[in-house]
Amino acid sequence: VNATSRIYMQNENIILDAMGLRCPTPVQTLQNLIKNIENWTRIHLIVDDPEALHDIPALIKRMNLIEPVIEKNNMSWILTIKNKLK
Repeated sequence: VNATSRIYMQNENIILDAMGLRCPTPVQTLQNLIKNIENWTRIHLIVDDPEALHDIPALIKRMNLIEPVIEKNNMSWILTIKNKLK
């Protein structure tokens, strides 16, 4: 099965659903999204791969963005990344 991420936009907030994807795919998808979308305030990344809890904050640090807020949600996590320019 070739799972793909799903992206939903609501105003300047983006939901990136990466459930079922394994790292490095969520990291690469998030990095491409940040590089290619200009007007965003928050990205809510939904993941179920525990590796993302390490890999995503490392990516955010390398990109010089604000450390994500991580919330546990049943069998997944929601990482909220804020755009420091907003």
